[in-house]
Amino acid sequence: MKRELFVATLALIHLQGYAKGTQPNESFEIDDKIFGGHETTIEAFPYQAVVLAKRNGQFSLCGGSILNEEYILTSANCVAGKKVFVKTGNAVVKASIQIAQLEPGTYQIHPDYNFSNDDYGIAIIKLKRKMKLDGKIRKAVELIESGADIPAGTNITVSGWGRTVQDGQFSTNLRAVTTTLQPDERCKRIFSQYTPRMICGERSEGAYNACKGDFGSPVVITKSKKQIGTALFSATDACASVIYAKIANGEIRNWIKSVTGV
Repeated sequence: MKRELFVATLALIHLQGYAKGTQPNESFEIDDKIFGGHETTIEAFPYQAVVLAKRNGQFSLCGGSILNEEYILTSANCVAGKKVFVKTGNAVVKASIQIAQLEPGTYQIHPDYNFSNDDYGIAIIKLKRKMKLDGKIRKAVELIESGADIPAGTNITVSGWGRTVQDGQFSTNLRAVTTTLQPDERCKRIFSQYTPRMICGERSEGAYNACKGDFGSPVVITKSKKQIGTALFSATDACASVIYAKIANGEIRNWIKSVTGV
């Protein structure tokens, strides 16, 4: 494989926002990341994956979750029209990454994906070679069941390598933040493009959420660690309110199972 380097210092790469009513830029490099929160370890989130995608000579950084030895779940806006690579088992994303050290993969996007509003906004990456899951730094996430009812007010946790402050740099170390699942009525008021395939989260204190650079990152119930969503987009650059793809939706959950068996 050609030895290419991700030589741009990630802190200096253009940070593309994805706010309410907008679409991803054609050449976005960094998607939504963790805003606030705390540093953590890969042992605490062994299902977390780095998704690095390349298009037109530019790289984008996203998150993902391990479904089993060969499949990674992420968001559609992370991979559409790109070559994708995956890294697992490490909490640190260095400013320089050798593509040769990453695992290449192919992907499928949900057949009903709507680019204009990120409806059905999930994708599945199939690795070209299976990874070894040791249960410590690489472990499959448990997905929520189809049709499961998660009540508003449930504490949920998002993990990733994103911004810690507005217009700031990304984190080189994995971070996690706990926020609160909101009722559909509030999500609809915040997001005009809200659909039954979406859920949203926010905290009353303000910006504690996924933000620039964390599209595709897993959203889990804090207590059980069951994954209920993948981060899609935020309402504003401050990232107080964020939309996630709703995995419990039957059309999404059944598609994941049909592709991966999970």
